[in-house]
Amino acid sequence: MNSLCTASRLSAGRPLLSMVARRPAAVVVTRRPTLAAVVPRQQQQLQQLEFVRTNVSSVHEKGGWPKRKKILSVPKTKPTAEEREARELAKRDVTPLGEKIYLWNHIQANYVLWSTTKELRANKALRQVQFTGKKNTLIKVRKDYWRPMATVQFPAGEGEVGLSVYQKLVELKKRHELEWDDGGEEAKRLLNLSKKERGRELNDQKGNSVADLAFILAGGGKGNKVVVNHEDLKHWRERVKDLEEQEAEEAKEEEVKAEKIQETPPAEPPKQLHKVRVFWANELDHHFAESWSDNVEHVLGLPQEDWTNEDLDKLIANQERLVELHADLKVQKMAKKELKAERKAKREAAKQKKRQPFKPTPEGESGWKSRPRAPKPFTGKAPKWANEGL
Repeated sequence: MNSLCTASRLSAGRPLLSMVARRPAAVVVTRRPTLAAVVPRQQQQLQQLEFVRTNVSSVHEKGGWPKRKKILSVPKTKPTAEEREARELAKRDVTPLGEKIYLWNHIQANYVLWSTTKELRANKALRQVQFTGKKNTLIKVRKDYWRPMATVQFPAGEGEVGLSVYQKLVELKKRHELEWDDGGEEAKRLLNLSKKERGRELNDQKGNSVADLAFILAGGGKGNKVVVNHEDLKHWRERVKDLEEQEAEEAKEEEVKAEKIQETPPAEPPKQLHKVRVFWANELDHHFAESWSDNVEHVLGLPQEDWTNEDLDKLIANQERLVELHADLKVQKMAKKELKAERKAKREAAKQKKRQPFKPTPEGESGWKSRPRAPKPFTGKAPKWANEGL
């Protein structure tokens, strides 16, 4: 208790700091019981007090506050020449975003996903998925169910063109899944299906994706950067639109002279398209599109820098094993379903048999059914109200 003195015991003429400097005490408690002034015992000179929030009883038991450990900061070292060279080589090996577009296909449900990277990332891929029905919508991406279907390669330094194509492909895929009710024959056929069958039909976008790819690589759509002179086409569309609006305004006016020379719309400039190369895993897939433009070059087989033959063989073997497993499970499920239906039919037949009234057998046949049933005798007691009138 010699090391502790409360503020009530301090005299008015002796300040707190002078007492702390004279006495070799470790702790002096101030007015608040949770604030303690820490002073080292070794140094007798007056130092700046450090107030620390602590428990008074724990400080009293230990006899003083322990010294704090100093944390030394480790200086950052500059990378060596070898490390800088390795980083530069790693940057060179990475393909710029947009120079390659990858098309993935689900081996079981025929889902289709577009990707700008060789690895199919779930957080990016699931943004392309639309709701097509309960238990029909893709909720997770399992890499063992997806197979690379095609790779679209653009010239070096034309990543901006690839990103433009990727955006339009994703938008068209979304419209196929959501805007199928256009009033045509296909819409009528889908409306006549059940919800589950309709969802499966909408999820199968393999053919539509190939047709969309052929349309966009041919320069279709506004703002398509596959067209080299897309700016000229943009100005041409704006000019034609202005002329159409001007003619509509002049038609409304009654004082338009017939002799006035009307400006003819300019002719559409010819399209100049970028060269594009498409690698196909299956030779028959590109026949989903009716025609392809001349700027597209088709190559059978995926690029070696993305997938080696060993990786593809291993992937295909694992997926074939999955397909066989699903086929076996489907057979077992159908067998269980048939057995369940057979048991249900037997139960229904037994119920119907119990519900049928008694039919006596025709005359001349023997058996217990030929004899009429006698009424059962009354063996119970008569109710009270039966004897009230007697």
